[in-house]
Amino acid sequence: MREVFCSLIGSAMFLSAVSPALAGPPLVCHTIKIEGAKSLPFGTGAFDADSGYDRARMADDVLALLNAGTPVLVRMETLRRATVYAKKNEAVATRLAQSLAGRASKEKGTPAEALRVFDVSYLAGCLHQYGVAADWSGIPEGWTADEGYAGVQEAISLSHGDPAMEFAAALMARSPVRPGFAEHLRLARAGAPEGSLLARNLAEHPVLRR
Repeated sequence: MREVFCSLIGSAMFLSAVSPALAGPPLVCHTIKIEGAKSLPFGTGAFDADSGYDRARMADDVLALLNAGTPVLVRMETLRRATVYAKKNEAVATRLAQSLAGRASKEKGTPAEALRVFDVSYLAGCLHQYGVAADWSGIPEGWTADEGYAGVQEAISLSHGDPAMEFAAALMARSPVRPGFAEHLRLARAGAPEGSLLARNLAEHPVLRR
């Protein structure tokens, strides 16, 4: 059913004159390549969730996985997987959202601030695109307004232009289409070393193929 959801959304985007290559919400319907890095348990497909995984522990697992040394691409895939696990479970989604927001608020003014703001904002975008309800009350508006896009822009500024965050922003600006899409994509490509994992994701992600 989830694959059908992505296909239907992709068809709707096509009929709306958006690129047919989108094929569903870009933050959720397509995996991020992380080359076996540690993340939430998952199969190889976009929706190959582990049926035995205890969703009640997901917020704690995600916080542990998204430590200061975790690359942005791994953060993106981990939050994408978390969104799949949170589908139809508002309590699970809310606990994760509140946990990430609470951690971010404690990191203000520290080197970790950009990553923490990125995490809660990218999660907001994933949940929104996949139609997952969560209680965002008490969370600073800038992190969740515009489906998390404004918060990711803030994280980019705090990180002094992290190219992997620019990649994330490009995906967010692709659906719904925003004026910043082309510039985010240009900056991501400019900052991705040849042969790097970021370069591979940029070249192979279905949403960004030309």
